[in-house]
Amino acid sequence: MKRLSKAAGTTLFCALAANQAYAENTDDEVSYIEEIVVTAQKREQRLEEVPIAMQAFSSELMKSTNMRDFFEVISMVPGANEDQSQSPTRRRYSVRGIVQAGANPDTTIGYYFNESPYFIFGRPAAPITRTFDMERVEVLRGPQSTLYGNSAMGGVVRFITKKPNLENFEAHFQTAYTDMDDGESGHFVDGALSIPLIEDQLGIRVVASQEGLGGYHMDSLGNDDVNPTDINSYRTELLWRANEDLTFNLLYLNEEGESDYSQFVSSLDPPINNQFPGDFYNNDQEMLSATMNWDLNFATLTVNVTSIDSDEETQLSALLPGLGLPNDLISLTNAQEGEALNGEMRLVSQGDSPLQWLAGVFYSDTENDSDTLFSALLPSGASRSESQAVSVFGEVSYSLLDGKLIPLVGVRWFDDDRERFDSNLVTQVPEENFDAVSPRFNLQWLPSENANYYLNIVKGFRSGNFVDPNICGLIQAFFGFPCRVAIDSDEVWSYEIGAKWVLLDGQMQLDASVYYMDWTDNRQAVQFAPGLTADIEVGDAEYTGLDLSLIYAPASVAGLVLQASANINDNKFAGMDPTISAVSGVQNGDRVSLTSENTFALSADYEWSLSGNWRGKAAMTFTHVSAAESQFGSIPDADARDMLRARIGANNGSIGLYLFGTNLLNEDGAIFIQDIAGSVNAMRNPPRLLGVEFTYDLEGQ
Repeated sequence: MKRLSKAAGTTLFCALAANQAYAENTDDEVSYIEEIVVTAQKREQRLEEVPIAMQAFSSELMKSTNMRDFFEVISMVPGANEDQSQSPTRRRYSVRGIVQAGANPDTTIGYYFNESPYFIFGRPAAPITRTFDMERVEVLRGPQSTLYGNSAMGGVVRFITKKPNLENFEAHFQTAYTDMDDGESGHFVDGALSIPLIEDQLGIRVVASQEGLGGYHMDSLGNDDVNPTDINSYRTELLWRANEDLTFNLLYLNEEGESDYSQFVSSLDPPINNQFPGDFYNNDQEMLSATMNWDLNFATLTVNVTSIDSDEETQLSALLPGLGLPNDLISLTNAQEGEALNGEMRLVSQGDSPLQWLAGVFYSDTENDSDTLFSALLPSGASRSESQAVSVFGEVSYSLLDGKLIPLVGVRWFDDDRERFDSNLVTQVPEENFDAVSPRFNLQWLPSENANYYLNIVKGFRSGNFVDPNICGLIQAFFGFPCRVAIDSDEVWSYEIGAKWVLLDGQMQLDASVYYMDWTDNRQAVQFAPGLTADIEVGDAEYTGLDLSLIYAPASVAGLVLQASANINDNKFAGMDPTISAVSGVQNGDRVSLTSENTFALSADYEWSLSGNWRGKAAMTFTHVSAAESQFGSIPDADARDMLRARIGANNGSIGLYLFGTNLLNEDGAIFIQDIAGSVNAMRNPPRLLGVEFTYDLEGQ
């Protein structure tokens, strides 16, 4: 089976290249760049008109390139990288090197489903999200805290769902079988139905996905393929158009993930998992969101209320011989239950007036309960983290010179009361208040319909956090470091100049931006001694970088669309605390942990006529990520990675059949690596995977 997999991979690659080189074009075929309308600035705008650095991945693009997993989408974003992920269902990402690092309970990327923030204090992972039947995914690069608040200091990701069709019935289905080199087979099944319940007024859309990812790790006991993952996703959306001016939307989302063992290995080749039989990472996340949009003529009133329930269970084991433990193992089981109630109300101006504005308020009430049980030796415990935050935000712009020059100013005021209870503490941590003011200044120049230049200055922030007082006491006693239990908010000032051009009579779009960022009170996980690690404000960090992205649909080759993106950056620690430098070995001028110097992505998407109504489709995507710095204070760095993904097949408008492959170069380098007391802890990409996919689409009355 493994020889068949490798042979099929070579065949797939060659077939794709041949079809792109020799397919004939017919007169009625045209190349075009899909126009995408986004809502990144809380109002509808064409992508090329938005005066910030961002990308939007359409449903058609994600489908044609087989990007079902958000991990595959973000790999196309310049300057994006994977952080310290625990499992395929608990991934962590960064944009432009604003890394999460350590056990920080807040992400540095703000995640949204439509208008709904996906946020629970104490939950640092991205949502599991699969992109099947998504309208688009918007990725905003750089700080966005003025409009999106806490945790949007590195960027924002918005998953925009397809809305119920109020006129026609729709049915969409796709399924695939996959074969992995040196691993188990896998599969996925996706389905979507959209039904107009009352024509032009009420409709429902139901989406379901089930996926099995094959295991490919060994364990230290000699067991093979020990780390499979099962993922189930369900989404239901109800749309009621009460009249031409008033709509109500109700969204229910459920994501479940079960992973055996962990993502981490103690050896890369062969990949030997560092956990044991019975260990697992399980997730169950539910979101219920209600949104009202009311056109008041002078402005649109949007009200959103979101409720989130999230359960996570984890079991991890460690080998401790000589202590009389069963199988010489000690196990830790952790169960977390998180709840959040988030709400936003805003007014956004409408019309053609040169004066445009928006104003809003945001409220968040979240809590996370954690229970930890050790099988032996160590005491069990329980903890609770709570956060109540409120924000007021607004922006105003005025068009000058017949709309060619548009200055914009904005500001967000944020106030957050946080507290943490721990059953193992004699003296509890007192409640702390964290606040921030995040201003924004943007100047946009539109000399023609095909050029957009902008200057964007903004401050991003992340709310404060707590360090275990017992750990703080040990750090202060043995290392003389003035450890603080309450960690202040950190912030990033970003200064960016960018440009977007439409060239060659609309055949090409080119985006470029240069930026400088200053991250103050940078938090990192500092290991003072084996088993003694804390999130500490280590100092500041400075960043400079260049983003480029290109879309080209040549008229001379009908049906071909090429895309490329790249990031080159330089960053360094500055103002490091001397005690931290002495303990960790990290000095001023060293690169920031978990960051890469450059990323590059290239994709080709080609469609051509076969016979009758059948059309051939082929797509290829190549991504490169340079070697990332190790975890703070660790010696080894991660590996540079080159990833190739491809898909080829045919579709007659309703039925499609495709071959596809991921990691066709069989890249097995370390995404993340650290040295813990002389032992390696790393994670790597799954091996080469090949699959066959069947699709069915139906739209009718």
